[in-house]
Amino acid sequence: MTQCATEDEEQARMVAWLTGRGWLFSATANGAGMGPAQWRKMARTGVRRGVPDIVVFEAVGGFAGIAIEMKRAKGGTVSPEQGRWHAWLRERGWLVIVARGWADGVRQIEEALR
Repeated sequence: MTQCATEDEEQARMVAWLTGRGWLFSATANGAGMGPAQWRKMARTGVRRGVPDIVVFEAVGGFAGIAIEMKRAKGGTVSPEQGRWHAWLRERGWLVIVARGWADGVRQIEEALR
């Protein structure tokens, strides 16, 4: 039985692909395991629940930027907080994708930019 790559492994592959494109991007801290005290500190300093995993700061293909929510190729769901962020960003002209593995994410980005 083949094991599905973890979300972290998929995200690392997406980061490598984005790096190869030369785009300015950053991952968010939301995926990091934090205890309550650390989460409170991060929230006070601006980290918000539900922000997409990777934010691409490039205006490409008529979009203000690209927000990428990484999920494993199989499994994983979009939380209510993530769904709200996705809607807010789309309203502001961002391309928002839920990537079910890095290859799916690349496919979605390339299709949207055609």
